[in-house]
Amino acid sequence: MEKNIIKIWLSIFLILVTGSIWAIKVNSNGVSNFPPTIQVAGQSLILNGSGIRKKLFFKVYELGLYVPKKDNDSNRILKMSGPKLVEIRMLRTIDAKTFVDALHDGLNDNNSVSTLKTLKIQIAKLESLMNQGEKAKKGDIIKFEFNPASGTQLSINGNKLGVIDGGADFYSAILNIWLGPDSVDKGLKIDILNN
Repeated sequence: MEKNIIKIWLSIFLILVTGSIWAIKVNSNGVSNFPPTIQVAGQSLILNGSGIRKKLFFKVYELGLYVPKKDNDSNRILKMSGPKLVEIRMLRTIDAKTFVDALHDGLNDNNSVSTLKTLKIQIAKLESLMNQGEKAKKGDIIKFEFNPASGTQLSINGNKLGVIDGGADFYSAILNIWLGPDSVDKGLKIDILNN
């Protein structure tokens, strides 16, 4: 009888602890601090979703996607006109080469050969800008801001690194890193589209 009571209490304890851990993961998602709206090119953008990029067991960065109109379909987001913004908050320090290689792989895995060929100059400039720093440090905030009038601006911690000429096709190629058919992190893609 005493053994049964101990088993019951142990079961209740495990259910409570497991339930609490699960609730923390689901409720916080680790990215609760992205503002719901921001301004880009004089237009208010809404947070479509946010999530955490994980590599193996490591949390690499948080990402928030801002668009003119919230949508859960990646193709509609890619075709959406107007400004957009991707904000990355680094959770680990990564050398510039590793970060650039990951962006390059994401571009190659999610865009056609003809698209990559067409955007070769813009991609080279993006890589050059990203390589200006030695590292993407833990705590850094990296923004890819698209303004239809001027192109894609890259900034780190509020410091503008440069603007890459090109229209929505280049920015869509960048978004494909996270929203494409072979996105760098399927869980992150789900969070971006469904938060």
